[in-house]
Amino acid sequence: MKNKFVYGTLDIETSLIEEGVQKLVVGATYDGKTTRFFTDSKKLIQDIFQSKIKYWYAHNLSYDIRFLITELNNMGFSLEFTCSGSNVIRIFVRMRGKTVFEFRDSVCILKSSLAVVSEYLCQRNKKKKFCFSKEVIDSEELRDYLSYDVLSLHEALKKYMILNDVKRLGLTGTSMGYRDYDARYGKKYKLGCYISYDYRIRQAYYGGRTEVFQVRTGYEKDIYYYDFNSLYPSCMMEEFPYGKLKRFDSSMKDHYPFYIAECIITVPNLEQIPLLPYRHIFPKKKENKLIFPAGKIKGWYNSIEIEEAIELGYDVQKLKIYVFEKSDYIFNEWITENYKKRLFAKENNDKALEYIQKIKMNSLYGYFAKKEVDNNAMLVSDSYIDEFLAKNNMKEDVSGCRCGNSYLCFIPEKRKKYSTTAFLSSFITSYARKKMHRTMNEINNSEEILYYCDTDSIITTKKLSTSNKLGELKLEDKIDEGIFPLSKIYGYGNAKKEIVKIKGFSNNEITMDNLDSFVNGEISIKDRDIHVMKLRTALKKNIREKNKDFDSIMKSCYDLEKEIFFGEQNYKRVYDFSDEMIKTTPIIL
Repeated sequence: MKNKFVYGTLDIETSLIEEGVQKLVVGATYDGKTTRFFTDSKKLIQDIFQSKIKYWYAHNLSYDIRFLITELNNMGFSLEFTCSGSNVIRIFVRMRGKTVFEFRDSVCILKSSLAVVSEYLCQRNKKKKFCFSKEVIDSEELRDYLSYDVLSLHEALKKYMILNDVKRLGLTGTSMGYRDYDARYGKKYKLGCYISYDYRIRQAYYGGRTEVFQVRTGYEKDIYYYDFNSLYPSCMMEEFPYGKLKRFDSSMKDHYPFYIAECIITVPNLEQIPLLPYRHIFPKKKENKLIFPAGKIKGWYNSIEIEEAIELGYDVQKLKIYVFEKSDYIFNEWITENYKKRLFAKENNDKALEYIQKIKMNSLYGYFAKKEVDNNAMLVSDSYIDEFLAKNNMKEDVSGCRCGNSYLCFIPEKRKKYSTTAFLSSFITSYARKKMHRTMNEINNSEEILYYCDTDSIITTKKLSTSNKLGELKLEDKIDEGIFPLSKIYGYGNAKKEIVKIKGFSNNEITMDNLDSFVNGEISIKDRDIHVMKLRTALKKNIREKNKDFDSIMKSCYDLEKEIFFGEQNYKRVYDFSDEMIKTTPIIL
């Protein structure tokens, strides 16, 4: 079929670090029919080129592509990178300006590790486990493991398309979620406002709330770990602004319920938990951290939290106000429809559909805050550089941008973004923080204890009402004891298990006793992991080092040792060490 979306999958297994470099041991491709193995990167690329398949997916593209860059470079291909942050999510592979195939990152669509994805979406080809020894060698066992990687990824992407009822894969799950919404409601609601307001809007956009209120638990009470059912999707059921945004002045007689404003706000230092987020620069740390302080603050906020602050008795002085002309329950039908599908899947034990509906509902929120991807970095081959520069009217001297047999260039901006939807993410997260704040104040106003909160979860001694309905609390776990030293670092246990979570650490040998010693200042928390240099960083390093060893730089990695000390990190709230349980209070500005 002419318009059928045909794709292949690939994966690469590498050696362990040898003198700061990893090497390709064996790679595999799967074109939907046949799995092929390669110990030579050039032959792997030739196979992809000769297959005539345009789209090739790797799960974590930024890692795998490093072992193909040099050969692509040597074979005369030009490469254009689509980046999201520091990650490469797509690479156009071109010959004399014409795209011959693309590499894409499937993590952007499937959102989880391949092990998790295959568990939910694959019936025939679930990812296998493999014990990597000190020396990784090409073997029948390794090839069997690798074949299941490319087979399971291919099957998972196919299942994703079937369950989403789409014939083609978009670049990311967020773009596909928006595409689905736009097809149904795009004509009814014109969501974007002028791009010139984007900076102010993003100033009023804050993330989730993560705070420690009491470090240690006692033994005299039951402790409950609650989680909101799909907090952000549930908040999307509320009323939202859309359409044009304009500067408010005193001559306007109409009432505009939705707005963003720059404000000076006095948060009273009361027993209540402060409502508003604030980006505070800690001079000693030279870091900009999100805190929830008392005292006087100045910043941009939207009407959801401004009106809530006024209701709580905060003194609010609005300096600049920008109002939205329209509002409606613009996501209500889409969320309701997809949540019904998710509940249907759960009732029928359809784990694949339930997983797809979960990531689909969460992905739409992520779309609105996205910035334009930086897709103008390009490695241009020797043979094409003169034609490329002339075609793009570029007169720059690129001789200092040598990367292997190519030049690193930046393509002039060809298109402009005329609208922004970041305000929708700002309002979604505000609704979520407002909901969290009301629940936390309910606990705070009782005789119960609030220990910890993290975006959509709360740990407390208060027994709260639960439900399986969208946006309601569910009981995640019952806890006998816990310790919550810092945001994203905590542990808890009961008769059945002990769980310790430390964001960004792979060390799974840390215990609750270790966390207790950490709080007492007796030990630090350490971790050691392999750090792979990001592709964009490697390209820039190659230029700085004047193209000394392009291949080694592309494949470079190193052991990264991390160490944190409790006393250096507990600065987002004030810790009271005179109390054995170590209660915390807000910072006062």
